[in-house]
Amino acid sequence: MNATSSVKLVCALLLIAVALGCAALHPGPIIGVERVRVERDIAYRDDPPTASDETRRRHLLDIYLPTTGAHWPTVLIVHGGGFVVNDKSVVDNLGYALAQEGYTAVACNYRLYPRTTHPGPIEDVTAAIAWTKANLPRYDADTDDYFLIGYSAGGTLAAMALFDERWLAPHGLSAKIFRAAVLMSGIYEVDRIPLPLRFAFTQDPEVWRDASPLRHVRAPLPPLLLLHAEHDWKWGWGRMSMKAQAHLLYDELRAAGNDVTLREIPDCNHDGIEMQIGREPAGPTFAALREFLAKQR
Repeated sequence: MNATSSVKLVCALLLIAVALGCAALHPGPIIGVERVRVERDIAYRDDPPTASDETRRRHLLDIYLPTTGAHWPTVLIVHGGGFVVNDKSVVDNLGYALAQEGYTAVACNYRLYPRTTHPGPIEDVTAAIAWTKANLPRYDADTDDYFLIGYSAGGTLAAMALFDERWLAPHGLSAKIFRAAVLMSGIYEVDRIPLPLRFAFTQDPEVWRDASPLRHVRAPLPPLLLLHAEHDWKWGWGRMSMKAQAHLLYDELRAAGNDVTLREIPDCNHDGIEMQIGREPAGPTFAALREFLAKQR
């Protein structure tokens, strides 16, 4: 199977998985949207005139603002989708939920495979981090009180931005700008996942290894919360499950001397760990996330 056929296959499988996850969960409406003001489709990168409409769309972000108070802490959210599907709209629920808790939430798009390969997505995410840091004070947000959340593929990209200093350095920034971070059901060792997904990181095994957050664990890092679902992706065929990757990352971070917490979210799968947020007032994912963020402030 060539690379083009492989990416078509993985895109189809991911779309089916997301659809089945949604159908199984019967997600209800997002709660409390009337208590949040949203600014949508703000460009965070200056694209050249020759850029395609799709590239321009991938360089947009949404801002979720509380309707009471002022000088709110800032949270940047990086969505998931296996590096090949989805956009910021899939974490709409998390943006609304955070804004109702008194945070200014930002959800960013980034370019996807096969239109780009590594390092395109991480360059986009770090550009969004930098834009948010520089511009959110105009929205009365406090970017000295700055948090990062990544889910699934977004968890991988968030970890790359935090662990590997190469990616934030061109913006004159480092992981020190974040008060804390949450990594939710991410991939932390790229060369231990199914082959088609690795193509988002080129077809070079050396690049897969170099792009793996586990290869760049260091200290000190901001306090970290690692979340995974009880029934997260397992894959098989000798590949490392998301649960195993989370536990391995936890061990490596602790061994390096970092402040890290690991939590398994019960009774949910890879989609449900994020999808329940903002729809179930007492859902365990948001309870863990909210408690962790509050402790870091």
